Formats: sequence, C-alpha cells, structure tokens
Amino acid sequence: MPLNRGGRGCEVAFEQFLNTGEARRRPSKWRALTYTISVLFHGGLLVAALIRSFWHVDELQPPGVPVTFMSSRLVPPPPPPPAMAKKTSPVVKPKVPTPVRPNVAALVQPVEVKPDPPADEAEGSADGVEGGSADGVAGGVVAQAPPPPPPPPPKPKEDPRPIMLPPNVGQGYRVTDINDPRFRPSLPPPLRRAGMMVWGLFRICVSTEGHVSEVKVLKSADALVDDDWLATIRRWEYRPYSLDGRNIPFCHAARISVTAQL
Repeated sequence: MPLNRGGRGCEVAFEQFLNTGEARRRPSKWRALTYTISVLFHGGLLVAALIRSFWHVDELQPPGVPVTFMSSRLVPPPPPPPAMAKKTSPVVKPKVPTPVRPNVAALVQPVEVKPDPPADEAEGSADGVEGGSADGVAGGVVAQAPPPPPPPPPKPKEDPRPIMLPPNVGQGYRVTDINDPRFRPSLPPPLRRAGMMVWGLFRICVSTEGHVSEVKVLKSADALVDDDWLATIRRWEYRPYSLDGRNIPFCHAARISVTAQL
C-alpha cells in the first residue's frame, strides 16, 4: 500500500508540473493584445517620423555676400553745335565791257625825232670811216671783233656699271674664233718642250661697243704666260650686250687652258 500511495503521488506531482509548464507557455489574451498594440504604436510613430522627415525639409540659405556696385555716372557729351546755314550769295554776272572802237581818223603817226650827233662826230674827218673811233688814225680800218671761241666738245657718255654674266653666257657673245692661232693663247718654248698643260682663270670685261676693256687675272696660269695671254685676250671681240634697247657693258669669267702639242 505505501508503494502504491507513493506512486500515485508522483503521478499527481508530474501532472501538475506539466500543467504549470503549459500554463507558462500559453500567453494570456491580454498579453497578446498588449504586444499587438505596442507594435502598432511604435510602427505608427516610425512611419510618422519618416513622413515628417520627407515632408518638412529645411531649406539651407546660402551665406549672403554683400556686393557693392560702383559705377561712375557718365555724363553724356554735349550735343554738336547746329550746322551753320550756308549763306547763299547772289550770283553776280560779270559785266562785259562794251568794246570801244578807236577813232581811226583821230590817230596820228608819231614822228621819229633823231638826236643831234655829238660835237666830236659832227666835226669828223673827211677820210674817216663810219663806225671809227675819234682818236683813230686817218686812213685806217675799223677793227673787227675776234670770233667767239668754239664750244667745248661734248663730254663722252659714261658707260653704266658693267653687269656680271655667267661664264657660258658671256662666252656666247664672243665673235672671235679662239682656234685661230692669232687669237689663241700659246705656250713659250720651255713649257711647250716639257709637254705641260697650263690653265688660268681670267675676268674679262667688255664695253658697249664689244671691245675688251679690262682683263684681270683671277688664277695665274704661269708667270711665263700671264702677260702674253692678257695681250691676246685684249684683242678679242664680242657682240654688244643689249638690255631694254640699250647696250650695257658686261664682265664674265673665262677658264683658258692650253696643252703643249709635241
């Protein structure tokens, strides 16, 4: 019996424990209602705060900067003076004088009055000559004035400054045949026997008539031939160089070479 009583007591205690746990786990209706109201209230507050934050936006005012405009008061220029009215002067026609015809009948031809000759000429000698001097020799003749001196000869027209032509152009105006032995530079016997080839560079200036006026050695050929070649070149003839219808002197460089013929 005691065992049965004890077992029954345990069963009762265990049932009470289960009932108490279920009672704790099951919330009451008021508690659920309170939770619901609290959640709705706080949610409403949150929504209201969001709506107010979007609805009421504080406008930020930019800082004001005082700006002072200073302008000078421009005074307009005075108006131009009124144009002066042009005075129109009346046109006065010039009076044309009426030509007066001279009275031909009233004109008298003037009489030429010859002055009296001086006393010396009035008492001249019978042997004198008209136009002679009072203190001259009787029977002499009137001296004639010497003839005027001849006019000075005209000054020769100076040639303009010569122009420098290229070597091929200047040589094209040469009319002298340099293959002619009379006008071709030659070598002296010592250089000819040695079989040498000698060359030199010269500047040749030609006048307006085509004559060689000046020859200058630019590159000496040899001391034995320079003078002889200069004399030969001075005998060359050229065609005059014409520019704008008038002859102009010119100069050109010429290279002359001679080879000894053995």
